[in-house]
Amino acid sequence: MAVPLVIDGYNLLYALGEGPDREARERLTRDLIRYARQRGRPVVLVFDAWAQGGQGEQEVARGPVLVLYTRRGERADERIRRWVAARREAVVVTSDRAVVRGVERLGAATLSAGAFAERLAAALAPAEEGDEGDEPSLPARPHGGGRRAWLRGL
Repeated sequence: MAVPLVIDGYNLLYALGEGPDREARERLTRDLIRYARQRGRPVVLVFDAWAQGGQGEQEVARGPVLVLYTRRGERADERIRRWVAARREAVVVTSDRAVVRGVERLGAATLSAGAFAERLAAALAPAEEGDEGDEPSLPARPHGGGRRAWLRGL
């Protein structure tokens, strides 16, 4: 099975120039379902419900995308770190430096929300005639060991 993408949902929405509203979350979820099916890679999309969530977290399976809403009082950053700590193998999409440092210490690879936003747009864009579908280049920031391989095919 492919190494899953764990995405900081609001972080990616902001990188895409979107706000945190319900319609934007739904559009992002639909785009990630298409992306996950196209790439054969599971996606975990994490949104925090810091001020408005329920007592427990919520998990909603949407095909190859698992949408996690944190419980009230928990930030997505904390939930992402807990998810990675339990599984280790993941590519985490976030631009939050503290999250990057935390999940890399746990063994995950990381990709900035901006870099992933570009890859997502390219993957979902209609193919033009003569387009050879080149893979985007890996980020300049080196990743150790097998983590670099996890980024292939994003």
